[in-house]
Amino acid sequence: MAMTRILTTTVAVTLLVTAGLAPATRADTEVSPAAASAVVAEDGGLPVLTVEEAEAIRLRAARALAAEPSRTAYLGPDPAGSAGFVEPVVTRHSGSDRYATAATLALDMWRDALWADVDGVPYPYNRVVLVASGQDFPDALSGGALAAYYGGPLLLTRKDGLPGATRNALADLDPDYIVVLGGTNAVSNSVVTQLGQYVPAQSRVVRYGGKDRYEVSATIARDIFGAGFGQRAYVAVGTNWPDGLAGGAAAGQDWAPLLLTRKDGVPGVVMQTLTRAQPEEIVLLGGTSAVSATVVSQLRTVAPVVRVEGADRYVVAANAAALHPSRFGATIASGQNWPDALAGSAYAGLVGDKMLLVRASGVPGATQQAVRTGSLALMDAVGGTTTLPEPVLNQLRSLNVRTPG
Repeated sequence: MAMTRILTTTVAVTLLVTAGLAPATRADTEVSPAAASAVVAEDGGLPVLTVEEAEAIRLRAARALAAEPSRTAYLGPDPAGSAGFVEPVVTRHSGSDRYATAATLALDMWRDALWADVDGVPYPYNRVVLVASGQDFPDALSGGALAAYYGGPLLLTRKDGLPGATRNALADLDPDYIVVLGGTNAVSNSVVTQLGQYVPAQSRVVRYGGKDRYEVSATIARDIFGAGFGQRAYVAVGTNWPDGLAGGAAAGQDWAPLLLTRKDGVPGVVMQTLTRAQPEEIVLLGGTSAVSATVVSQLRTVAPVVRVEGADRYVVAANAAALHPSRFGATIASGQNWPDALAGSAYAGLVGDKMLLVRASGVPGATQQAVRTGSLALMDAVGGTTTLPEPVLNQLRSLNVRTPG
């Protein structure tokens, strides 16, 4: 299964990083005004990564996070805390709106950590940034796994213009490639032209498009399957976001695609994609109120189906988090408001975090249990005080957990 590919030890980090298992080295070029005419490639066009290259990106990310002072006390051989317990460290990433929050997370975690020098060695891989609509959620749900595969952040845009916060983040991140998630109904060609200003002249903006959210998810899945990944596939309903949000983070950890379905039937383009790929297992997110038994029957013609369900979105997220062992901690987002959570899902999938949801009024019992069971001492909360009030974060901080490891 795909789970066997996930390596977590420091030895593995050192071996893969020093072995030079990496995609094409980042070119030392300045962003040129001529880049505004960057080629726009439909249906993919990014450099294809091998399993070893994707592992090297992930393990370098683990190494970068482990070096952060706020984390070393929890990850070393002599963890901090009394009697084997610690109070979780919860770090907020927020901005004035959804666009600024996604930008803040990208700068905090990619510019300042994941893409920063590690032991004096510059980031040696292509820097890939994904951009999706901040006005609707489906395309970003599907793109979270792609972000984890390429090791890049997810930024948000308006349909017809790049917000200032997104522009500033792109200038600071200095990407080699920009991936647009969704067709022109979600992100216009004028935005693609604007994005071309932020990639090197010899590079390009890549669009994963389609006539609807289901075709977009299938287009992304075809690239992931085609790269040799896809022993597992994830499926979630395309008309609501919470289950797909949790599933996107879990899919990212498996480098598996997240495809979208209707409640009462799998769209033809999605069935065709799954049938061609023949994954060994399909993980279906959500209970029967979200995805019907008919969908399960259709998916079972392709592969065995494992349904991850629960009484509500908070339980589903906690159960999805249990699909993988703990690595660093958790990414926390609102279960009542989707925009901030989208960027968090992409981050969680890359670094191996749990993706957990909270209410503005408090931390649900399922989320508390997941924090304690997983010894999740390190949490990144994505969103401002309106969606994630400080008392909610303080409640998380009060959940004494066993020291990781």
